[in-house]
Amino acid sequence: MKSQTRCGHHRKQIRKISWGKMLETPRCRKASSLSIGPMSLFLSPIKTISSTTQRRKSDSRLERRLQFDLSDVDPRTIHLFHHLPEAPKVEAPEIGGPRRDREYTLVLDIDETLVHCSSDPSLPYVFEIEVIPENHSNSTPRKYYVRKRPNIDYFLQEVAQHFEVIAFTAGYKRYANRILDYLDPEGTIFSHRLYRDSCYIKDRKYIKNLNALGRDLNKTILVDNSIEALGFQMDNGLLIKTWTSDPYDDQLLLVLDILSNILLVQASVPRYLRDQFGLSRFIEHQIDLLHQHH
Repeated sequence: MKSQTRCGHHRKQIRKISWGKMLETPRCRKASSLSIGPMSLFLSPIKTISSTTQRRKSDSRLERRLQFDLSDVDPRTIHLFHHLPEAPKVEAPEIGGPRRDREYTLVLDIDETLVHCSSDPSLPYVFEIEVIPENHSNSTPRKYYVRKRPNIDYFLQEVAQHFEVIAFTAGYKRYANRILDYLDPEGTIFSHRLYRDSCYIKDRKYIKNLNALGRDLNKTILVDNSIEALGFQMDNGLLIKTWTSDPYDDQLLLVLDILSNILLVQASVPRYLRDQFGLSRFIEHQIDLLHQHH
């Protein structure tokens, strides 16, 4: 099996976590070598935060590194959002009830958020899957070679301890299940799985309606690399950079820091993400500009 990740001996960075402590870590590290991490520390007493102002400054630095370059948003995406209806109401959730031992729900995209798949075996990969194309049961299985985003194992172990974790992908069921079965072989991480058929499709874009979960949206977070996927509940979305191969990517660690702070202050997710990221305000402003030009 080929390995995708190489760590330089001297490539290190200082990450400031949300409660004001400093954690020095290699840019690329294995979960098995970790003795401490942001989610493990979220139960520390609130007195470790020196002040609300200090925490907000720390959050701001993290979020600027995490945030997508919104200047590159396609004008067609703004047009899509402008004509998008309100999120459809759902009479009955598509999945079972929430876990009673988890207050918050974390919804994770798969492709380019957790992993990257390719049909080219010459590129580095961690595992391979074979999938019979959807609606073509007599077809020859297709092979895909899968890379795992750096820190994914540690990330999944940590969030599973503190969140109800749900996979929600625009990928087909057979394909997604092969990947999720590898990432979560014991079925202890992902409580539920939703696929392309649960997405709302407009202008060939796949939008994820969190109403389908039947969860409290004040305590639901969607992590996705597609801004279109966040269209119905923009203030519930944590937009992460698209990942394909960078072995030094640290975005999942930054997401952990944000999630840690949400848990620590027991924040309302839409209010927190709107205040810290302003993604919905950006879209609203762009729609206003669109009106002015017409």
